[in-house]
Amino acid sequence: MEKTKLQQRLEELVEAITNLNSSRHNPSDELEDYARDLFDEIIDEIKN
Repeated sequence: MEKTKLQQRLEELVEAITNLNSSRHNPSDELEDYARDLFDEIIDEIKN
């Protein structure tokens, strides 16, 4: 079964959050920005 675009984006978000959590002792502003931007994009997709 082919995943929907939303499912793929949600998996990306989960992976980004997992990576962000793993890098807690060596935080990455870029990774946090990526996760936040991805979240915002997913919310925008759902709204429209």
